[in-house]
Amino acid sequence: MRVVINTCFGGFGISDEAAEWLINERGWTLTYYTPKGNLFNPDADFVVNTEHISMMGLYSLARWRRHENELRCRPDLIDCIKTLGTKVNTRFSELKVVTIPNSIEWQIEEYDGIEHIAEKHRTWE
Repeated sequence: MRVVINTCFGGFGISDEAAEWLINERGWTLTYYTPKGNLFNPDADFVVNTEHISMMGLYSLARWRRHENELRCRPDLIDCIKTLGTKVNTRFSELKVVTIPNSIEWQIEEYDGIEHIAEKHRTWE
């Protein structure tokens, strides 16, 4: 199984060029915020914020939580990284595709944005 992780301080994110590639080449969808702060289309892949472009760029991932495993394994995202190479990165991300065994239960762990994949196990606090 292939999984995308971030390998530098900052955090997971993709460049505007990568977002546009996913939209144009793979049909990922866009939405905007309503005046009340809700998403017009909560099922869209990206939010476009034309009023304020963040330091991460024009597009932000809408329906994907940062560590959601489904996003990190999507063949579209992996193909985007293979196609665009380092152009997929933001100034705060350096994405890498990691291959792990299909048979394990896994999770993404991170410290200050640098991520690694760990096999799930029990923990108590």
